[in-house]
Formats: sequence, structure tokens, C-alpha cells
Amino acid sequence: MIASVRRNAGLGDPPDAFYTNDVESENCIIKREVEFKKSDIPSFVQKMHNLEQKQAKDAESALFEYGPYSLAPAYKSLQIEQHKWFKLNAKQRESFIKKFWHTQVSDGNQSRHKVLNVEQIFDGTTEDTQHRSPASQEDLVSSPVFTTTSNSALSMTTSDCQIPGIPAMQMHGIVQKAERLLCDPGSIIPAPSNTPNSFCVRSESNKKSHFVYQLESSGKTICEDCPHWISSSICAHSVAVAEKCGNLKKFIDWRKTQSKGINITKLINYDGAKGVGKKPHQRSRSRVRKSKAPVPSPLSFPSSVPSSTPSPVYHTAANQVNQVLLQYFI
Repeated sequence: MIASVRRNAGLGDPPDAFYTNDVESENCIIKREVEFKKSDIPSFVQKMHNLEQKQAKDAESALFEYGPYSLAPAYKSLQIEQHKWFKLNAKQRESFIKKFWHTQVSDGNQSRHKVLNVEQIFDGTTEDTQHRSPASQEDLVSSPVFTTTSNSALSMTTSDCQIPGIPAMQMHGIVQKAERLLCDPGSIIPAPSNTPNSFCVRSESNKKSHFVYQLESSGKTICEDCPHWISSSICAHSVAVAEKCGNLKKFIDWRKTQSKGINITKLINYDGAKGVGKKPHQRSRSRVRKSKAPVPSPLSFPSSVPSSTPSPVYHTAANQVNQVLLQYFI
């Protein structure tokens, strides 16, 4: 990915390297699952469900060191030896896997879980809880990773700022960045503008500041020239300004009424060159309509050219001469 796109995506200046290998690999996996053929929606959904089940089984196989994955060092306590795993019956294995999916992950890769006692699994004394596969957004919000500290610079917690269509991880990053901007005295300053509630907000990925203003009637807070706001209608700069104006809840309520998520197309095309996708030194093709020359009518003759068609007077005189000649010869 080119440097300008990585810089606009918030990867720093100079931007960090970014590759699309993972995305292309996932795309190839999906194509192989559908056998590179067009599928209708029901069959495609069924195939994606089967693919998800395969990936979940690959992750679960790391518990007994079998498969393409292995557990991280911080979670080796969840591991079980293969000979013990194959001695478990179906119910014992299911109980072990449930414990695996219930493990919570917090900052610093420190696991918050009880060490699994294999002997209890053999005895069947482990508690049987309801199975939950990978965490949903509600789980992420309630987990320690997304817990807002008591000395937060925002008047709302991260869970209160959750918006339909916006991933919880993205909202967590927006809240954290907004708190950093609010804690820095020189990051948000009033802008010299006729627009009320307008501010200049420092950018962490660009040298140019953002112009942010809020509409008091609806609470909508607009951040100009910001790729995140253009694609999601919310960003850290707008959240920080809304908090500074004392209308953060009003802004979040307005954003929740917008029935849209993230517009990936706008994010990709932001600040893109007009010649993207074109070959170098290739002129743009434009169709020019040629005006057709008027075709002269066959009955119209120029005034300077005498007409070759005899006039009605000529026909009358010729008929009279013919009648006289007939009478003479008869």
C-alpha cells in the first residue's frame, strides 16, 4: 500500500508498512470453499458456516497440540497432552472446549482464567456452562479491555458510546484517542471562524490540523478532511470537540439515529489521486459528437442556376401548337 494511503489510515508519519496478504489469503480461502463458482445466498451462507466450523476446530485443536495453531505462552495452562485428550469422552471434551472459549483476554496478554484441572474433567466435576463461541460485541464491551477508568476525560463510558454498525474495537480506539486530545492542553483550540463551536484539533498522523465544528440544533459534530469521519461520521476529533462543548451525549444520540455503518469505499478513495488505476502517460478517452452537415433538399435549387424543369406556361403553349398542327394536316 502506498505511503499516502497508509498515512491517511493513521499509520504514522512516516507511515508503517502495511500489506494486504492476510486479506488476499482470506479471499482465496472463501473462493476455494465455493469452488470458484457463483453461489446463491442460501448455499453461500451454508458454505461460510462450514468454513467457520472448520476454523473453530483448528483453533480448538491447539489445546492438545494438534493442528496448524499453538497456544500463546501466557495460555499454556489451558493445554492438555494428546494421550489424555484422546482418553476423554465426547462430553468431557465438550466441557474442556467450553472452558477454552470462556477464557477472557485483557491488556498485556494476561489471561484472566482459572487453570483447568484435567483430573476434574476426568471425574466430571467441572461446571457445565452454556457454550459461547468467540466473543460478541457485548462481551468485548463488558470485558476488562474496554473498561473506562474513573479519571476519564469523557463524560460517557465506552459502553455508552457503542454505535450500531461500528465495531467495538474501533469505538474503543476512538474513545482512547479523544481522551488523549482532551488531556493535552494545546490539542484543541478555538478556530478563527464565523461558525460557532468551531475548533482546530491536532492530528496525530498529519501535520495539518482538523477543523471541527458542532451544530447545536442536532448535536452533529463534523470533522472536515478526516478520513475516519468521512467513512463513519464519527472520529476521535469530533468526540473530543463534542465533549468540550458539553454535548457528547447529544452527538452520540445523533450518530445512533444514522442507519449506516462504515463506508469502506469513501475510506479507500479519500485523498486518492485522480489517475488511480490508469497506466502512466495514458491520455483519457473522451467521446466527441460530430455534427452532421445538413443535406440539401432535392427540390431546392439555387436562385442563380436555372431550373431544368419546364414551367406550367411552357406546357400550355406546347399543347396549343400541337392542336393547330393536327387540324392543318387533317
